[in-house]
Amino acid sequence: MPNVNILIKFRDFFWNYPENIKKYSPISYIILSIIIVIFLLALFFKYNFLSLKPFSNNTYTEGVVSNSTYYNPYSSGKNITFVKDVNSLIFSHLVYIQSNGYVQPIVAKSWKIENSSTKYVFTLKHNFLFQNGNPVNAYDVYYSFNFNKKYFPTTASSNITAKVLSKYKIEFLLKNIDVKFFEDINFNIVPSGTNYINNTSNIIGSGAYKLDYLTNTEAIFSRFNNYYFGTPHFNHFILKTFKNYHDVLSSIEKDNIDGAYFPNYININTNQFPNLTVYQKPLGNYYTGIFFNLNKITNLSFRNALSYSVSRRYITETLLSNTASPMYTPIPSSSWEYSNLSNINSYHFNPKKAANLLNGAQYSINVYYLNTIPISVINYVKKSWENIGVSSTFIPENNIEISHLVLKGNYDAILTSIKSSINSNNISLWYSKSKTNISKLSNNQINQLLLVGISTINEKNRKETYAIFEKDVQAIDPAVFLYSDNFMYIANNNIKGINFSNISYPHQRFYFVYNWFLS
Repeated sequence: MPNVNILIKFRDFFWNYPENIKKYSPISYIILSIIIVIFLLALFFKYNFLSLKPFSNNTYTEGVVSNSTYYNPYSSGKNITFVKDVNSLIFSHLVYIQSNGYVQPIVAKSWKIENSSTKYVFTLKHNFLFQNGNPVNAYDVYYSFNFNKKYFPTTASSNITAKVLSKYKIEFLLKNIDVKFFEDINFNIVPSGTNYINNTSNIIGSGAYKLDYLTNTEAIFSRFNNYYFGTPHFNHFILKTFKNYHDVLSSIEKDNIDGAYFPNYININTNQFPNLTVYQKPLGNYYTGIFFNLNKITNLSFRNALSYSVSRRYITETLLSNTASPMYTPIPSSSWEYSNLSNINSYHFNPKKAANLLNGAQYSINVYYLNTIPISVINYVKKSWENIGVSSTFIPENNIEISHLVLKGNYDAILTSIKSSINSNNISLWYSKSKTNISKLSNNQINQLLLVGISTINEKNRKETYAIFEKDVQAIDPAVFLYSDNFMYIANNNIKGINFSNISYPHQRFYFVYNWFLS
């Protein structure tokens, strides 16, 4: 800390300017002028005077939707999406799980799987640096894992214990086999001893960008020049918040921001952007469907009719402007676990067959739906069912209310969006004793398949198991599977190096941000 007396003397010296300065003319004016010029130049190059944000032509600005820029690496709630985005820029993980299931080493150099897949021994890279210049070591990884386990315990973390073997080697022991193990250890690695729950003034990670500061509408980052995979091309990165996606779209059209991610419930005609590049990637673990409560909707022919009456392709191609992919089975076709078997009944659009199944009988059904589902999809499904003699009432609810409804079980059907893991843990949605079993499906054969699915590490065996699972679920027809989401990102044509080919979650768009550059 500077000497306080020196600062006081400096302040008092200039307090009565120019009287005090005149005592030392003319050299004093020269010195004062130099000080002022240096100060103004520093301020000019660091800040834009109007907005106080990094002033640089080599800056990438992305628009995000968030109610606030409040940030804590461990916070959740309404701005959890914003937090995940910031974390992806700042922090690194042991590994990165690609959408095809391949596990790519990040901080980890290599690993061995032992004891029938209940022991994982990781060797770390020796020169993977934190943003303060210190190398990441096994003690940092051990501390980060146990910090998360202590303050944010989960069923997965309770299954895992960690042990440091050497400075760059760490061991994880599992009580039970976990096919989601690599996702379960995907915690943010922080320097040993840090606690960012209480203090976020100087967050240190090992990612491509360092967080400089937050304003009411922006998160400002500067590049980490010693990032392991290469110095990012952009000097600065800005996450600029907006109230809604329509404002984001307007801003990118006006060239006020460089790029933005859009969920597929925002209806965008991708042909309207001749000066922009539209990136799309199917997400194999995000999908939307109408789940019947089998305790109430017991008639199989009725469920079949509802499935046959809806055109998935019309929804994805016309209503969602090709920002989603048609879905017919409990595993999206873009998932690496999907089995395209000809003997799986896909319930393709066949309204004539749907009407014949009902044989002129009149039915009614009440459907609760997640309020982010496009109203055009709701209206289309409602009309499709009316065409075969089924009247329906659709009631909007938020995520929390949907969860409460599932627990209570008092509904005919629920239209909602599902997010699963990269290595699908279907047991949470379809196992008979699961509290999140929306359809209330209870089938011993399917239960056994699900148990095999979560205890089999071999990918070939898992795909074979899930092929039978898909067939058995379709035979029961517990849901009208509608579509799986596409990840959609729009960026200026002069931004190059963008590649989303192997992401599974929207926040993973920043995993290779160091490759982005201005052409």
